[in-house]
Amino acid sequence: MEQPPGFLHPLFPHHVCLLHKSLKGLKQAPRAWFERLSSSLLKIGFLCSSSALISHIIQKLSLDFALKDLGIIHYFLGLEAKFFNGGLFLSQSKYTCDLLQRANMLHALAISTPIATKITPSIDDDDAVDATEYRSIVEALQYLTFTRPDIQHAVNRACQHLHSPTRLHLKAVKRILWYLKGKMNFGLRFLAQSHNTLSGCSDADWAGCPLTCRSTTDYCVFFGVNCISWSSKKQSTMARSSMKQSIGL
Repeated sequence: MEQPPGFLHPLFPHHVCLLHKSLKGLKQAPRAWFERLSSSLLKIGFLCSSSALISHIIQKLSLDFALKDLGIIHYFLGLEAKFFNGGLFLSQSKYTCDLLQRANMLHALAISTPIATKITPSIDDDDAVDATEYRSIVEALQYLTFTRPDIQHAVNRACQHLHSPTRLHLKAVKRILWYLKGKMNFGLRFLAQSHNTLSGCSDADWAGCPLTCRSTTDYCVFFGVNCISWSSKKQSTMARSSMKQSIGL
């Protein structure tokens, strides 16, 4: 956690804060709360047991409380979970369909890429658009990146114009929706059996932002064959040179 603005330590301005308690909204907060709950239950005598005993406890509790056993998870907050032999598949197909319908693009033509490599300028590209509608769609796309790393970079670029979007920025958002139209059933596959190698890959567009000359860095991390982490973030410093240094041994 970076030091908040206005509270920088005068002697250590570049140090980061060590969190003793995970805050709501942080990426690791659910995992930290689950570990805390698990350790507390183990301390008071609970043990990991069989599914039969768990069902028995739920049945007993239902006599005094209004409980509903939903069984194996299939759909939760827009996330769809499908179990198959050897793993789990997570997607947001229905959420994507609802988003396209809300944006009146459910019957739009599909394209193969979420972002254009070359932009054809138009005379009305600098015209302002409805910022409220733009933010609503982009925020919905942010939630969709939970299972769609393939749109992370394009959504990151769209988030950089939430304050004053133009028609050009809206075209970029619509392109993401066109891409989703043809890839509604995409998601993440997690295999139960895989090797334990931790690997990752990253890339950056050199000075991709024409206004700030800053690059955007993308990365994804794999545990075995399972993608477990991904992100897209604009760098805080300006790209000044593309010169590379080579050292011969």
